[in-house]
Amino acid sequence: MNKYLFILGIVGTAFIFGCTSDDLTMVPSQEEERALIVEASQDSDVPITLGIASSRGVTRSPLGGGDFSIPEGEYLGVFCLSTGIQSGVDASLLPSNIRLNRWNSDDTGLLVRMKNVPASVSSGDVTFMNSNATAVQTYYYPMGNWMKYNFYAYYPRQEETVEFVGQDRPTIEFSKDDNNYYYLLEKYYEIDGTQDIIWGKADPPEGDAFSARYFIENVSADKPQFSFEHKLVQFRFFVKAANPDVADNVKITNMSVPNALGYLALVIANQNPAPVDSMKEGTIKVFGKKNVKKKLNVKWLSNDDNYKDKDRFDGTIGNALAITTDAVDYNNPVGYLMLANPAIGKSRDGNFKYELQLDWAKKVGDDFVVQGIPISVELGGDFAEGKIYNIVVTVNPDLNPTP
Repeated sequence: MNKYLFILGIVGTAFIFGCTSDDLTMVPSQEEERALIVEASQDSDVPITLGIASSRGVTRSPLGGGDFSIPEGEYLGVFCLSTGIQSGVDASLLPSNIRLNRWNSDDTGLLVRMKNVPASVSSGDVTFMNSNATAVQTYYYPMGNWMKYNFYAYYPRQEETVEFVGQDRPTIEFSKDDNNYYYLLEKYYEIDGTQDIIWGKADPPEGDAFSARYFIENVSADKPQFSFEHKLVQFRFFVKAANPDVADNVKITNMSVPNALGYLALVIANQNPAPVDSMKEGTIKVFGKKNVKKKLNVKWLSNDDNYKDKDRFDGTIGNALAITTDAVDYNNPVGYLMLANPAIGKSRDGNFKYELQLDWAKKVGDDFVVQGIPISVELGGDFAEGKIYNIVVTVNPDLNPTP
């Protein structure tokens, strides 16, 4: 215990020793200040441990019930960020960069304690890995009890640099808004239609949580617990024929969303207690000044590893879907896609809606012939993150189109 109180008190001591009797400002030298920061940033004896408090399902395609889990070889990206100065610390004596809690320029490990650390989840516990996820690693609260911390996580984790439009781009952005509050943005998030994006945050109790001092003074305190939110929408697709004539003469060779919002950004953390809606923690947004779109084919919703999360169609007649006039069986969708809420696309294009495209084949004589013009429908309506929507398409193409 004395070690931690010593680090709390050493700030004032170091500043005074850096002065002469003629120096009434009592400003330490840069060397003294740097030495103090290096000492304060050293590991304490208190390890960082995290648990899972709640979630709405698993991380893969189904959004139903179940314990939070991550497939083997995949990871959360975890951040430990300072949220303010602990009680009993004279803020005026702290180095300015620390006092102002500037995430964007921290190189001390006192403000950004953990940065995109890969972590696995098992039985409600979070296990941290080293930076390249090759071995388990333990992280510690800093020895200097100046700041308190909170924890943020997202899934699936991506590396700190990704290729975007042929160039390597940094994915992590620490910046500040017009009111000088700092935020953390995860950028260039490319979706593939199979994985959800999940965001999580711990909920500190009152006082100096979370810090080494807090856990030393509260030996029975629970470890921080993540609560997770699903940030994408799951669309499940169903197809039926409008009439027997269509059922006998039409097959579906592919289904896709050709204008899926392909590159997204996630607001992981924000110091601003009242940010604008687009910068609230846990917010998914379109990255950049325009909607970057990509074509995503619908995927198998199956527990069979031979099919799970793979494209439902290959465009051939042999694997085409024969449709009927039967009532829709909501337990057996044709396929699914995990997509961002189309509402976020309206920030760049006020008329934006997802388009569902069906490629089809028509019976000609005894054979089916692929048609060159697809059937297209808009996915209109209001959608909510973390929800499942059943999209039923009733096919009624003109079987004998005229020029």
